[in-house]
Amino acid sequence: MKPRKIILLAGILALTLVLVLQLVLAGGSKIRYLTLKEFPDMLLIEKNGSDAIKAEKKSDELFILNDSITADTGSASAMFSEIETIKIIDTVANSVTDEAELERYGLKPLSVITVTAQKDGKIIRTLKIGKAASSGAQTYAQIDTSSNVVLVSGYLRSYYEKTLEDLTMKEEAEEEVDDSSSEDGDLLLNSVQE
Repeated sequence: MKPRKIILLAGILALTLVLVLQLVLAGGSKIRYLTLKEFPDMLLIEKNGSDAIKAEKKSDELFILNDSITADTGSASAMFSEIETIKIIDTVANSVTDEAELERYGLKPLSVITVTAQKDGKIIRTLKIGKAASSGAQTYAQIDTSSNVVLVSGYLRSYYEKTLEDLTMKEEAEEEVDDSSSEDGDLLLNSVQE
Protein backbone atom coordinates (compact mmCIF):
# COMPACT_ATOMS: atom_id res chain seq x y z
CA MET A 1 0.00 0.00 0.00
CA LYS A 2 1.09 3.49 -0.73
CA PRO A 3 1.75 5.84 2.18
CA ARG A 4 -0.98 8.15 0.90
CA LYS A 5 -3.64 5.41 1.27
CA ILE A 6 -2.38 4.51 4.74
CA ILE A 7 -2.69 8.15 5.91
CA LEU A 8 -6.18 8.43 4.41
CA LEU A 9 -7.38 5.19 6.08
CA ALA A 10 -5.83 6.24 9.41
CA GLY A 11 -7.64 9.59 9.18
CA ILE A 12 -10.97 7.90 8.47
CA LEU A 13 -10.41 5.51 11.39
CA ALA A 14 -9.57 8.41 13.73
CA LEU A 15 -12.70 10.39 12.73
CA THR A 16 -14.88 7.33 13.16
CA LEU A 17 -13.43 6.77 16.61
CA VAL A 18 -14.13 10.42 17.58
CA LEU A 19 -17.73 10.12 16.32
CA VAL A 20 -18.35 6.93 18.32
CA LEU A 21 -16.91 8.52 21.48
CA GLN A 22 -19.13 11.59 21.10
CA LEU A 23 -22.25 9.48 20.69
CA VAL A 24 -21.39 7.33 23.72
CA LEU A 25 -20.44 10.23 26.00
CA ALA A 26 -23.29 12.55 24.95
CA GLY A 27 -25.88 9.88 25.72
CA GLY A 28 -28.13 10.85 22.83
CA SER A 29 -30.64 13.67 22.80
CA LYS A 30 -31.20 15.93 25.80
CA ILE A 31 -34.69 16.90 24.67
CA ARG A 32 -37.37 16.02 27.23
CA TYR A 33 -41.13 16.39 27.27
CA LEU A 34 -43.04 17.33 30.41
CA THR A 35 -46.64 16.22 30.03
CA LEU A 36 -49.29 16.74 32.68
CA LYS A 37 -51.11 13.62 33.88
CA GLU A 38 -54.35 15.60 34.11
CA PHE A 39 -55.59 18.34 31.78
CA PRO A 40 -55.99 21.61 33.72
CA ASP A 41 -59.41 23.19 34.13
CA MET A 42 -58.13 26.63 35.16
CA LEU A 43 -55.16 28.87 34.34
CA LEU A 44 -54.10 31.93 36.30
CA ILE A 45 -51.90 34.28 34.24
CA GLU A 46 -50.00 36.93 36.17
CA LYS A 47 -48.00 39.73 34.54
CA ASN A 48 -46.40 42.73 36.17
CA GLY A 49 -48.34 45.92 35.68
CA SER A 50 -51.67 44.30 34.87
CA ASP A 51 -54.40 42.41 36.65
CA ALA A 52 -54.22 38.63 36.72
CA ILE A 53 -56.34 36.81 34.16
CA LYS A 54 -58.23 33.72 35.24
CA ALA A 55 -59.15 31.38 32.37
CA GLU A 56 -61.49 28.47 33.07
CA LYS A 57 -62.27 25.60 30.74
CA LYS A 58 -65.97 24.76 30.95
CA SER A 59 -66.01 22.46 27.88
CA ASP A 60 -63.99 21.90 24.71
CA GLU A 61 -65.68 24.90 23.12
CA LEU A 62 -66.34 27.17 26.11
CA PHE A 63 -63.71 29.09 28.06
CA ILE A 64 -64.58 31.77 30.63
CA LEU A 65 -62.29 34.65 31.64
CA ASN A 66 -62.42 36.19 35.13
CA ASP A 67 -65.66 34.30 35.98
CA SER A 68 -67.89 36.16 33.51
CA ILE A 69 -66.36 36.90 30.09
CA THR A 70 -66.52 34.43 27.21
CA ALA A 71 -63.04 33.82 25.84
CA ASP A 72 -61.95 33.42 22.24
CA THR A 73 -61.90 29.63 21.85
CA GLY A 74 -58.78 29.48 19.67
CA SER A 75 -56.62 31.60 21.97
CA ALA A 76 -57.81 29.95 25.17
CA SER A 77 -57.47 26.44 23.76
CA ALA A 78 -53.89 27.21 22.65
CA MET A 79 -52.99 28.49 26.15
CA PHE A 80 -54.29 25.30 27.77
CA SER A 81 -52.55 22.97 25.30
CA GLU A 82 -49.20 24.82 25.54
CA ILE A 83 -48.99 24.26 29.29
CA GLU A 84 -50.12 20.64 29.03
CA THR A 85 -46.96 19.49 27.20
CA ILE A 86 -43.69 21.42 27.38
CA LYS A 87 -40.74 20.47 25.19
CA ILE A 88 -37.52 21.15 27.13
CA ILE A 89 -34.53 21.48 24.84
CA ASP A 90 -31.86 21.92 27.50
CA THR A 91 -31.08 23.22 30.98
CA VAL A 92 -29.13 26.45 30.49
CA ALA A 93 -28.45 27.37 34.13
CA ASN A 94 -28.70 25.57 37.45
CA SER A 95 -29.98 27.09 40.72
CA VAL A 96 -30.55 30.61 39.43
CA THR A 97 -31.67 32.99 42.20
CA ASP A 98 -29.40 35.99 41.60
CA GLU A 99 -31.26 39.05 40.27
CA ALA A 100 -28.66 39.68 37.53
CA GLU A 101 -28.95 36.13 36.23
CA LEU A 102 -32.74 36.20 36.39
CA GLU A 103 -32.69 39.43 34.39
CA ARG A 104 -30.40 37.83 31.80
CA TYR A 105 -33.13 35.26 31.05
CA GLY A 106 -36.09 37.64 31.40
CA LEU A 107 -37.21 35.95 34.62
CA LYS A 108 -36.92 38.97 36.91
CA PRO A 109 -40.22 39.68 38.73
CA LEU A 110 -40.84 42.82 36.66
CA SER A 111 -40.72 41.02 33.32
CA VAL A 112 -41.74 37.42 33.99
CA ILE A 113 -45.14 35.96 33.07
CA THR A 114 -46.30 33.38 35.62
CA VAL A 115 -48.88 30.81 34.52
CA THR A 116 -50.39 28.55 37.17
CA ALA A 117 -52.38 25.53 35.97
CA GLN A 118 -54.94 24.00 38.31
CA LYS A 119 -57.18 20.95 38.30
CA ASP A 120 -60.06 20.94 40.79
CA GLY A 121 -58.38 23.74 42.79
CA LYS A 122 -55.04 21.89 43.06
CA ILE A 123 -51.93 23.41 41.43
CA ILE A 124 -50.55 20.93 38.89
CA ARG A 125 -47.97 23.15 37.11
CA THR A 126 -46.39 26.58 37.52
CA LEU A 127 -44.58 28.02 34.54
CA LYS A 128 -42.48 31.18 34.74
CA ILE A 129 -41.94 32.48 31.22
CA GLY A 130 -38.90 34.61 30.49
CA LYS A 131 -37.64 36.21 27.31
CA ALA A 132 -37.17 34.59 23.92
CA ALA A 133 -33.82 33.02 23.12
CA SER A 134 -31.74 34.48 20.31
CA SER A 135 -33.31 32.02 17.83
CA GLY A 136 -36.78 33.46 18.58
CA ALA A 137 -38.43 30.04 18.43
CA GLN A 138 -37.39 29.16 21.97
CA THR A 139 -38.07 30.67 25.38
CA TYR A 140 -36.27 30.69 28.73
CA ALA A 141 -38.45 29.37 31.56
CA GLN A 142 -38.57 27.98 35.08
CA ILE A 143 -40.96 25.12 35.75
CA ASP A 144 -42.75 24.36 39.02
CA THR A 145 -40.53 24.95 42.07
CA SER A 146 -37.22 24.45 40.26
CA SER A 147 -34.72 27.32 40.25
CA ASN A 148 -33.07 25.89 37.10
CA VAL A 149 -33.54 27.86 33.89
CA VAL A 150 -34.53 25.71 30.93
CA LEU A 151 -34.80 26.44 27.24
CA VAL A 152 -38.22 25.37 25.94
CA SER A 153 -39.46 25.05 22.40
CA GLY A 154 -41.76 27.78 21.08
CA TYR A 155 -42.25 31.45 21.82
CA LEU A 156 -44.49 30.99 24.87
CA ARG A 157 -44.88 34.70 25.57
CA SER A 158 -47.04 35.02 22.44
CA TYR A 159 -49.68 32.80 24.05
CA TYR A 160 -49.72 34.35 27.52
CA GLU A 161 -48.81 38.03 27.22
CA LYS A 162 -52.18 38.87 25.67
CA THR A 163 -54.50 41.30 27.40
CA LEU A 164 -57.99 40.48 28.62
CA GLU A 165 -59.34 42.36 25.59
CA ASP A 166 -57.20 40.23 23.23
CA LEU A 167 -58.57 37.03 24.77
CA THR A 168 -62.22 38.10 24.79
CA MET A 169 -64.48 36.58 22.13
CA LYS A 170 -65.22 39.20 19.50
CA GLU A 171 -68.86 39.83 18.72
CA GLU A 172 -69.70 39.25 15.09
CA ALA A 173 -70.89 42.42 13.44
CA GLU A 174 -74.58 42.30 12.71
CA GLU A 175 -75.60 43.18 9.22
CA GLU A 176 -78.06 46.00 9.10
CA VAL A 177 -80.81 45.71 6.58
CA ASP A 178 -81.56 48.95 4.80
CA ASP A 179 -85.36 49.13 4.33
CA SER A 180 -85.14 51.87 1.70
CA SER A 181 -83.18 49.66 -0.72
CA SER A 182 -85.86 46.99 -0.37
CA GLU A 183 -88.60 49.51 -1.23
CA ASP A 184 -86.62 50.71 -4.27
CA GLY A 185 -86.36 47.12 -5.46
CA ASP A 186 -90.14 46.66 -5.12
CA LEU A 187 -90.79 49.85 -7.12
CA LEU A 188 -88.44 48.73 -9.85
CA LEU A 189 -90.13 45.31 -9.97
CA ASN A 190 -93.61 46.90 -10.20
CA SER A 191 -92.56 49.22 -13.05
CA VAL A 192 -91.17 46.29 -15.05
CA GLN A 193 -94.38 44.28 -14.65
CA GLU A 194 -96.53 47.14 -16.00
